[in-house]
Amino acid sequence: MSKHTLFKQGGLKNKTRQDAYILLLSIILLLALLMASLNFFEQSADSLQISGYNRDSSESLLFAESAMNMLYGQFVFNANLDGDTEIDNNEKLNVDNPESLPLPYSYFITAGNGIDQALPSLLQRIANGEARNSGSASNNNSFNTNQNELLIDNLFTASGAKPILFKFDAQNKLDIEANSNENWSNFSSGKLKSAAAWLELVRNPELPGTIQVYVQSVAKVGSSKSYVQRLIGTYPNTLGIKLGGLNESSL
Repeated sequence: MSKHTLFKQGGLKNKTRQDAYILLLSIILLLALLMASLNFFEQSADSLQISGYNRDSSESLLFAESAMNMLYGQFVFNANLDGDTEIDNNEKLNVDNPESLPLPYSYFITAGNGIDQALPSLLQRIANGEARNSGSASNNNSFNTNQNELLIDNLFTASGAKPILFKFDAQNKLDIEANSNENWSNFSSGKLKSAAAWLELVRNPELPGTIQVYVQSVAKVGSSKSYVQRLIGTYPNTLGIKLGGLNESSL
């Protein structure tokens, strides 16, 4: 075999080896580019999802505050939401022995002695239960102190207790749901936005025989829920004797 032939064969082997290296390097670069692209799209998707959660969370808070303030305004300014013959804030209440509350959208937590709690806690119990999808029912407007987890559906009881439900009408304005047979599960199912509001009554430790009334609300937008409450005021044996503005505050 001549020298020329040997050099030629050696050159072919070197070229083949170089081509293999180039191919391998190209594959590595393509894989690196593919991984970088996948990581970019994954981060973009996560960022978009987080933005959606943040938007829903902010909107649910605004919706909850709107529902709370609407019930607050309706109650303070002489609405008749329960449809009986008397204005809601003039309904009579036996503070020491409330066998049943006059308003279906009012509730209290008790250790067994009527309205005996000095601080509101119903909203926190609802938040605990909704977070864990765990609750326990009641037959009236009261829940025991050992019921630490409640669902919004538990506020709809056999005795007719039920919160006020809120929706958006065709003009995208906040409105009260007129269908009295709705419960939370049916009402919120399939809706992007839904809210419920109610009153919680607690004993006023500083003025015997009087109660403090809180308005509370929960709103759902997408998969986000927000919970808010506000103190309406302190009242004696009727729920809403007119009090001065200084007796009303927000929490």
